[in-house]
Amino acid sequence: MSVGRTLGTPILTDHSSLTMDFGYFIKDLVDIDLAVPVPNKILVEVDEGNFWQRVELGSTLKFCSHCKIIGHTLVEYRVIKEQVLKAEEPKEKRRNQGAPTPTENYTKNQKK
Repeated sequence: MSVGRTLGTPILTDHSSLTMDFGYFIKDLVDIDLAVPVPNKILVEVDEGNFWQRVELGSTLKFCSHCKIIGHTLVEYRVIKEQVLKAEEPKEKRRNQGAPTPTENYTKNQKK
């Protein structure tokens, strides 16, 4: 359970993990605060020495790091998308204002 405590609040450890039926890995059910970044590895301290263990998350819900709501990600956040589109709109207008029309750069002979 101490490995799970590193990531959040441990709820349950898989029976196979407790009896080490399938090798040296642990499958824990942990309540994790998704508002805090989840590490991709943790340091495991044992009597024989310390080692880094990779963390693999099972199925997780979509979580928006901007509004802290479950159900969508930052990429899917509508308000942010609208703000980005509005911010880019004036840039496009400014770019097109100074651009000459296709016929402005031609001489009279080239227009024919």
